Amino acid sequence: MKYPVVIFDLDGTLADTSFGIIHSLKAMEKELGLAGLPQETLRKFVGPVFSEALKEYYHVTEEQVPRMIEVFRKNYAQQGYKQTKPYPGIHRLLKEIKKLGGKIGVATVKNARMTELTLQELGLWDEFDYIASNHGEHIDKKTLILQVLQALACDDKSQAVLVGDTHYDGFGAKEAGIAFIAQMYGFGFSQGASPFEGFDCVFQAHTPEELASFLIGGGSL
Repeated sequence: MKYPVVIFDLDGTLADTSFGIIHSLKAMEKELGLAGLPQETLRKFVGPVFSEALKEYYHVTEEQVPRMIEVFRKNYAQQGYKQTKPYPGIHRLLKEIKKLGGKIGVATVKNARMTELTLQELGLWDEFDYIASNHGEHIDKKTLILQVLQALACDDKSQAVLVGDTHYDGFGAKEAGIAFIAQMYGFGFSQGASPFEGFDCVFQAHTPEELASFLIGGGSL
């Protein structure tokens, strides 16, 4: 294996969580009487820090955000997480990495409870050696990555790589000092913006098979 420690983002990387996120955003809009955002704008909530996305796209104040998050999480915990769809082959890829002696982790800015619900629904919760998520504090991707590296006793950062689908992931990997794989079939890099300005990626995976080939040397998923 090129990288004995593989860290995954969650939303848009391990699974397509857009259905549940958009469903919960629409439920939040209805409950709070907010003007509905276009579908394409709602898709932009997959990946970035949620509180920042709320302020940017709904044009609300800092004081309004906690209530919006509360209502969103309530709806996500009721129905949203059940609409998550794993990307093809992800279960087998994780098992193959472990079979080859690799360690795997998750670094996601997603709320810890939502992370657990989602990964449990996908049957992936027990596949990871360590899961770093948001426990209510303001936390960035770099900090989460460093948490995973510490938990997995990875002192040599050249041995680790982050797989992610947004520029938030790319910058997080750069700031944490590890390599980055751009997962092009997620969300952040498929929306037309210049994707790699300010950071580098060691590989661009356009399909699950390409990702597996790079990480473990091939094999059908």
